[in-house]
Amino acid sequence: PSPPPPSPQLLHPRGAHPAAAPRALPPLLPAQGGGKGMRVAWGEKEMAEAWRVCRDEAENAFGDGRVLVEKFVARPCHVEVQIVADSWGNVYWLPERDCSVQRRNQKVVEESPSPLGLPKEVRWEMGRQACALAREVGYRSCGTVEFLVSAEDHSFYFLEMNTRLQVEHTVTEAVARVDLAQLMFRVAAGESLGWLDQEALAEPKGWAMEGRIYAENPYREFLPSAGRIMGYRTPLLGEESGAQGLEGEEGRLAALHPAPLSELGFDGNGVRFDSGVEDGSLVPMWYDPILAKLIVTAPTREEALAKFESALDDTSVQGVVTNVPFIRAVTRHQDFRNGTVTTKFCEDVWKDGFHGFDYSPAEQYDLVAIVAYLASLNISQHRTSLHISISAGGVPDTIVKVLPDSTFIIGDNPTPARITLAPRDTAVSPAGAATLLSATVNSRPTTIQLLAPLPQFAGGATDSSPLKLAFLSQSLSASAVPADHAPLLAIARRDVGAGGAADAKEILAPMPGSVRAVEIEKGQKVVEGQAVIVLEAMKMQNVIRAPRSGVLAKVNCMVGDRVAVDSVLCEYES
Repeated sequence: PSPPPPSPQLLHPRGAHPAAAPRALPPLLPAQGGGKGMRVAWGEKEMAEAWRVCRDEAENAFGDGRVLVEKFVARPCHVEVQIVADSWGNVYWLPERDCSVQRRNQKVVEESPSPLGLPKEVRWEMGRQACALAREVGYRSCGTVEFLVSAEDHSFYFLEMNTRLQVEHTVTEAVARVDLAQLMFRVAAGESLGWLDQEALAEPKGWAMEGRIYAENPYREFLPSAGRIMGYRTPLLGEESGAQGLEGEEGRLAALHPAPLSELGFDGNGVRFDSGVEDGSLVPMWYDPILAKLIVTAPTREEALAKFESALDDTSVQGVVTNVPFIRAVTRHQDFRNGTVTTKFCEDVWKDGFHGFDYSPAEQYDLVAIVAYLASLNISQHRTSLHISISAGGVPDTIVKVLPDSTFIIGDNPTPARITLAPRDTAVSPAGAATLLSATVNSRPTTIQLLAPLPQFAGGATDSSPLKLAFLSQSLSASAVPADHAPLLAIARRDVGAGGAADAKEILAPMPGSVRAVEIEKGQKVVEGQAVIVLEAMKMQNVIRAPRSGVLAKVNCMVGDRVAVDSVLCEYES
């Protein structure tokens, strides 16, 4: 079944938008696929803007500005079924993938099988319908049939079919143990896939997760981040993964089911990292922002999640901002850990924007102890206590007593913290990459990244030079000063000139991009939240809104201009 449109029509790009039909609200306006241009209009006021942006994105991306209007289905999960069909009448389906963790209607984290716990009869019916669709259209190759699935009753609705391998096909390869790309080549060569067994294919072998690493800033509404990668660290892989694309009899064996994980690109620890960039790569603003994808597999979801988080903590990209901290926040959220997310998960949890995440009390304790240890290595004169201040994770300022033999008393906790710390792979780190450190705090293992060389303290007030670290994939700065110098640290941290949006004098470009629309003019009065400029970057149009109400004294851009990040687009009257 497919969700019925409230007003089934394919609307012409220059035709009137459908706001005149109140019964249609809230409609969903998708462009032509991939989540691009998808807008929900909750009322007639939102319809005009959604209609124009969706139409323009469709024209720019596909050369066809026609727009579909569909009914919006609340609380769905995004579940898809991989199929493969040959020229001999064989059509098979593989374990389902759950892609419900999305931002701006694009997938971020995928896993297989779905954590919804779909009953066998539902899984098989979805597979049957996916195969029936492929047979009906005479499809030959690998493809994906996407469904909306209700989290409450597991009813499902057809979304679309993607006639290609998708980014997330790797999680299916992991749990089905087949090389999908190789199957595509075999189908194209006219081979029969009759040797595959549907019962065996449908049964997942373990669990797999994938995270898409995007060049985008989650702290600024996921706006694209362009620049040059100056330090790139991929997860530390175990034993080398097996070669892919083998020819002859070796290639035939690699395509057999089940194929060993080593032949599917996974290392000996069940980790795979597919990357489209390397250290020194330039990330432009003209293309999709995905840089890489991290895939892990393990016997259970709990084990896969732990492995996934560990691999994220081993990953570092410097020079551009990425969404790795956001992925880590997703994996920490209880709804994700329980497997109960819907496609509204990100929207509901971070409705006010992403601002990082707080560490647990135990994590705060470990981080403060590690910062104290690192600071004590370079303070030239003896200190009996340090004042630790950390910029992220909700860590309160803490007084740490320094004891001999790398031992510390953390705040009011009387139990001494004993620290060991050692670099994991400095010899193979690319220039500018973070130094990965293995730490133990009272025998608890953890990982921390040193993002810049340790400051060489000289004592006195200069001891406040910050440490640049990443802990649990979240970047932060940490200051450690002698406890009697803490008032100086407070002065240094004072937010001079604080004001915010209410005092904004300018409207700045939050990213580099091309001006696609200018919705205002010089001398116009605008209200807070009003759309003023539309910027296009990395295949997405982004509406820039007025941070406050007021009169615009200047408009400094026009359609077609290319602007840099923080360019002044408009200026308010004094």
